[in-house]
Amino acid sequence: MNKHYLLRILLSFVIIIYLPSFSAINPDSGKKPKRIEYIKAGKLRVYTEVQGKGYPLLLLHGGYLDHHMWDQQVSYFKSFYKVITIDLPGHSATSGVDISLKIEEVIRIVLDTLKIKKTNLAGLSLGSMCAMDFILAYPDRVNRLILVSPGFWHNVLQIDNMSKRLFALSDSIESTQDVRLITRNFMDTWCVGPYRMEKQVNSSVLSYVYKTTLQNRSRKSPTWPVFDQNHSAINLKEIKCPVLLIEGNKDVPHIRETVSYLHHHISGAKLYTMKDAAHMLNMEQPKLFNQQVQKFFSK
Repeated sequence: MNKHYLLRILLSFVIIIYLPSFSAINPDSGKKPKRIEYIKAGKLRVYTEVQGKGYPLLLLHGGYLDHHMWDQQVSYFKSFYKVITIDLPGHSATSGVDISLKIEEVIRIVLDTLKIKKTNLAGLSLGSMCAMDFILAYPDRVNRLILVSPGFWHNVLQIDNMSKRLFALSDSIESTQDVRLITRNFMDTWCVGPYRMEKQVNSSVLSYVYKTTLQNRSRKSPTWPVFDQNHSAINLKEIKCPVLLIEGNKDVPHIRETVSYLHHHISGAKLYTMKDAAHMLNMEQPKLFNQQVQKFFSK
């Protein structure tokens, strides 16, 4: 076992033991009552939280994270909207496995159960992919759409050299089956990003991402949402509602290329680039993120 490997493991323990939790930087968290439900969707029990009153706003989290990544958005937007957060299939408090149920149906069942006919919808990374599948399946049920650091279903883009190296490194580390090392690499790639050092990122954000990713990577049934393979890049023209794309200028280059592709192919889509932010930008710069989202909603 080399010194580099031992150093990564040691740093992982330092992060998980000594850094404050992400909720510690959200002073309003937990002070107001919230409605919690476990909504049955097929063989899934989808953990769901509802806070605030007003027009619905559904927030879908990134891969290996959970609803807590939106804590600071919930704290802000619940004064204006009915904010709904869920744990996606295979993540945190959502239990069960149902590979026959596509993610657009899971979201529809959640909204139907909550008696919500139409909603504003935002997703980050994996959550943005879920959001795109939902709006393509149910275009009349989305008022405004926000895609943050979005992923994509199909390989319609060439991958740049830096992203290739990052993805190859991730594949190599995955082959070790060392969950802590895999989690550490995930945090380095998607939270710190390829253009920064760890010390430049809020320690509470690092702690949350590491702890939550480690928890979700350690699940006995680490299944992800099921996507509709018929939803291809050519369907983007069918998205007619107002769309806001948000990216960080320190993110993995392939994500920024994806944002550019979506900006070009979704009619009328608006683009906002956050400076000095990577993939998890809503947690890194919550005040600026909230301002841009509220500005988009107000137009």
